[in-house]
Amino acid sequence: VGDLAAEIGHALGKSPEWCELMRLAARLHDIGKVAVPDSVLFKTGPLTVEEYEMMKSHTSMGHRILSGNSAPLFQMAAEIAQSHHEWWDGSGYPLGLNHQSIALSGRIVAVADVYDALCSKRPYKRAWAKEEAARFVVSGRNGQFDPDVVDAFVSVLSARDPELGELLK
Repeated sequence: VGDLAAEIGHALGKSPEWCELMRLAARLHDIGKVAVPDSVLFKTGPLTVEEYEMMKSHTSMGHRILSGNSAPLFQMAAEIAQSHHEWWDGSGYPLGLNHQSIALSGRIVAVADVYDALCSKRPYKRAWAKEEAARFVVSGRNGQFDPDVVDAFVSVLSARDPELGELLK
């Protein structure tokens, strides 16, 4: 997630220093999951309402864990931990933020995290093909995801894999 997030930041014109901070901070985006029971994290079936609420709490818990340190890395990591499940259209959590009220770092990690999660095998799902996962992200443009971040994501994937880039046009 960190490498892809940094590349997206670069494609959006962020400074090399900002992108390096992003690369490191994004790796901590799910640190709040240390407070979620393994029985919920690794459940193979659907989550109950209560389990889903426990899972959602990882964003606020991650923010709490990281925000006590004033170093720029931890401040960005705290911002990402809290905002990486906020959706562009306001339907995300934990605060229901939308558009520019969501930190850019969180909007970037939202895209990188969803793409990475879709491409990875989990106890409850198969790994998706890169093209399938990328198309899902593109389909969330202007809904779940910031359209500028999605455009930068497509640019990054196109540079990494020109054939995949052609399929996404």
